[in-house]
Amino acid sequence: MEHGKLSVEILTTENLNDAVQLAKSLNDLNILRRKIEQKIIYDIHAYLAENPGELNKNSLVLSAGDWHEGVLGIVASRLVDNYFRPVVVISTKNGIGKGSARSIPGFDLYEGLSACSGDLVQFGGHSMAAGLKINLKNIDRFKINFDNSVSSGIKPIDFTPKLSIDAELGFDDISDRLIDEIESLTPFGTGNPEPLFIARNVEVFSSKIVGKNHRSMLLKQSGGKMPKIFNAIHFNSIANAPLKDNFDRIAFRLRWNRWNGQKKVQIVVEEI
Repeated sequence: MEHGKLSVEILTTENLNDAVQLAKSLNDLNILRRKIEQKIIYDIHAYLAENPGELNKNSLVLSAGDWHEGVLGIVASRLVDNYFRPVVVISTKNGIGKGSARSIPGFDLYEGLSACSGDLVQFGGHSMAAGLKINLKNIDRFKINFDNSVSSGIKPIDFTPKLSIDAELGFDDISDRLIDEIESLTPFGTGNPEPLFIARNVEVFSSKIVGKNHRSMLLKQSGGKMPKIFNAIHFNSIANAPLKDNFDRIAFRLRWNRWNGQKKVQIVVEEI
């Protein structure tokens, strides 16, 4: 949302006071970005609740004049997670549409946009993510053409979310060294996905809602030689879902949770 100059300056400054102020500025910008992102996503969810017919389509193309261009990619990714279909979000500020698009496995986004190139001023990207510019008068036509492109280029089974599990991992085998090795594989993304594990017979030691809809838990695995208890977070969980005291299996990722100069093992739950 702001120029990357701040990030460069915090890495290159030799003045501690300057570094502290730059870090505060970056943190303030990140908080602002999250608020803007959450407001856009809230508005989109409300719009779709009032216009459920939009969800009968195989794609989502959404536009508004007050959306900040700097968060559109993040918003599109969140919507793909929620609705599992190709998504394009467009800001119509300043008389020109600028958008970000994200896809799902099974649909080549670049090819899909190529099929609609006559509607676009320009576009670029790859199979899973892209950016575009479009004249405002062409947005409605683009929505139709893009949905037709998605419908003809994807199989019904592709709309079912799939998890690609890398390995079954018992809690006894979770270690600092393992997480360091996982972290050494970053950055993760298309072509280099973050490892995903499965564990069975997991007990919930405690559970609470944090933020709007995230669930923080303490988990342990039944039958372990020396049962370990780990902090876990399930982002975008359903706050009013019935609490469970155990899961037959969970799909999860392993990360360091860094805070106040310390780091702790954190299980990031993807599916339960």
